[in-house]
Amino acid sequence: MRYYFKKNKLAIIISLILIIASTILTIFINNVGFSDSDLIVKKYEVNLQINKDGSGSFNNFVTYDFSNVDYKNIYEDIGYTKKDVFAYGDINGHKVNYKGDQYSLKETDEASFDYSSFETKVFQNNEEIKVDKIGYSFKGDNLNDYTENDVQDVKWGEERIFCHYSKGYTEDTTFNYKYKINGMASKYLDIGVVSWILSPSLDMLMENLSFKITFEEQLNDEYVQHLKNNFNIYGNIPYENLLINENGISFEVDRQKGNQSVEVRLGFKNKLIENTPNENTYNYNAQDILTGTDKMAQESFEAYKQRYFSFQTWFIILTPVLILLVIVTWYYAYKKYDKERVSEFDAEYYRELPASYPPAELGYLYNFKETSKDDLSATIMDLIRKGFITLDTNGQSTLDEKPNYIYHYNKDKDQSELKSYEKFVLEWYFNNITQTGSLSLEQIDTYLKNEKQAQKYLKDNEKFIKLVRQESRKNKFFDEFRNLNARFSLIYIALVVFIIFTLVIQIMNYYTYALIFSAISLGLLITLACYISSIKRRSEKGNEDYVRWKAFRNFLLEFGRFDDYTMPLISIWEHYMVYAVSFGIAEEVEKQMRLHFKSLGEDKYEYYLNDSPIIYSHSYIYIRRSCHSSTTIARSTIAQAQAARASRSGGSGFGGGGGGRGGC
Repeated sequence: MRYYFKKNKLAIIISLILIIASTILTIFINNVGFSDSDLIVKKYEVNLQINKDGSGSFNNFVTYDFSNVDYKNIYEDIGYTKKDVFAYGDINGHKVNYKGDQYSLKETDEASFDYSSFETKVFQNNEEIKVDKIGYSFKGDNLNDYTENDVQDVKWGEERIFCHYSKGYTEDTTFNYKYKINGMASKYLDIGVVSWILSPSLDMLMENLSFKITFEEQLNDEYVQHLKNNFNIYGNIPYENLLINENGISFEVDRQKGNQSVEVRLGFKNKLIENTPNENTYNYNAQDILTGTDKMAQESFEAYKQRYFSFQTWFIILTPVLILLVIVTWYYAYKKYDKERVSEFDAEYYRELPASYPPAELGYLYNFKETSKDDLSATIMDLIRKGFITLDTNGQSTLDEKPNYIYHYNKDKDQSELKSYEKFVLEWYFNNITQTGSLSLEQIDTYLKNEKQAQKYLKDNEKFIKLVRQESRKNKFFDEFRNLNARFSLIYIALVVFIIFTLVIQIMNYYTYALIFSAISLGLLITLACYISSIKRRSEKGNEDYVRWKAFRNFLLEFGRFDDYTMPLISIWEHYMVYAVSFGIAEEVEKQMRLHFKSLGEDKYEYYLNDSPIIYSHSYIYIRRSCHSSTTIARSTIAQAQAARASRSGGSGFGGGGGGRGGC
């Protein structure tokens, strides 16, 4: 499991980004239409009275929150275009049309703005204030001196009111607009109908909307019941506290987005309006038509709502089921394929070499199939220890910043017991880099200054890694799982099907939050697939070796604390040191070893260390340093050569060079 989190950070990050991004996007989609403006409508109150003559008298209050802004100009657009009574859009945006000339609107059935009725007042702290100027588009007022909004911006079928205040609106300010719309109601032989947008779409957030519709004539029980049967609210906006009684109709809306509006349609007894300008426009009964259109709209809405909640229910059920399924699958995969075995060995320290295979194969086991640069350093040191390479300090002092040690190749020594990668290191250094049988650390650096030689070095580096892995596999350190992902294909298919399903639902606009569920499912799919693909477990043999090597590493780091520990011969410590190099702890071990030898007496200290040029010369430091820097030098040489060619040709250079995770 630790290996998964170490090696699959990118998959985890991508999954988290998917889920977080989809959540943000969903919130954006769900709130689309809210303006980025800091100005908001804090309260919006509509009071409409339907008069006996079919006109509508409005007394509206609009309260703005100016706490975060400094406005000097506010304008209000008043629409007076009459809504088509029998052709409208339902909650899904589907048009419901009744075809036939008898249902077509006549041009004479139009509403108009009553210019004589308009009145505007401005209040702060419940007290009326005198603003500098109130202008009306229908009067031709031009406020260009104060604002960019001109009367020319006014659309057909609306009028605009300007309120300019040179001090600036810095507090909650309420604007009271009173006006009348003539011909708002349409009268038929049997009923009257009003279809009107009560709150327009504004480019800002509107909160705390309240609506009240009354009639000039008092309503009796018959009229109230008729209103209840013939009142509908459109605009795909949630409303609450709907009340229809003898006082009229009232309801509230918590908030309205910039792309929303509140539209109402009500049918009422035509006795409530008399002598309307359009009395003879529709000389037929309209109740059946109104009932039919509203019934279709209501049925469409109910069907939409049913689908919406059905999908919502499925998402709420399936998402935790899938999450639980993935968790169970994950746990099953961990228990069966990933959980490390319990070793028979349970000690903290191991005082002898746990196995005889070379340090590079230890690195493959210890680092979960990875080969590092320290494994090459340890291999070279082990070849020195075995006598295949002789180390010549070249008269250099350990105090020198960069001693130029020399490797001498012992060609006469029998190589039959060497591993393939050990033989290759000898070929690599003494046939490819040099053919003289001797190679200094400076010669390696010089060799890498040539581009072709640097490329050859990196290829040899890759070959070393490949041979180490081939030899290490023979030890069967790890369990071999074939087609492990195929064993969990049904889980993958279920997640993919659910992702496709949620995306289709999202596209159909039935459930906005489907995007979050699809992202969660995709994140689960990615993380689970990456986890299954990354499973690597040491075999029973590999695990037994691993825990002993781990205990041996602990011993190397802390053997100086053991009072009862008798230091073995220096040749044994040379063997230990090559593994310390592979562990990356050679310097710590050597310091402890020197202190321990000194405690035996100065003469024994000098005797032991003079007998071991590997330890005495600190060769592991400089060999390791050379191996670590060689790959860097090679890649730098290649990059510089490519950049030089690109500059000569006027093109772009590309950094290059091969090279794997390990090697020099």
